[in-house]
Amino acid sequence: MSAVTPHQLVEAYKSSGEFDKLRKDLLAQLKKSEALPDFQEKIRNIARDRLQADAKLWPLSPDAITKEMVQEVERFPIVDRVVADLKWEKSDIRSWVEKHLADEKDKLSSATTAKTEPQVAGKGDTM
Repeated sequence: MSAVTPHQLVEAYKSSGEFDKLRKDLLAQLKKSEALPDFQEKIRNIARDRLQADAKLWPLSPDAITKEMVQEVERFPIVDRVVADLKWEKSDIRSWVEKHLADEKDKLSSATTAKTEPQVAGKGDTM
């Protein structure tokens, strides 16, 4: 797949396994960090407040409630803030992107060269 749009680049990053690796590394760092208890408390408070404020959630299935809680948490920049505070190498992502784009450029260049090279008649070919 030739990744030329940002969406395609993100999909290529995810399908390479690098996104999962990054996610697991960040989660491991969070679990070891001093920020974890505060982060968990903020998540609990958001969920508790939403459940207390919206009685329509109670009859929903556990999966539907979980979906609602995730959407509620996403309204706040809590996850962004905790990730920003973790020490992780953004340069790893930059390196992957640069390598991927260089590989894509090489593939495109090779494909273009192959299409434009003249066909040479070989032995046994008749003209």
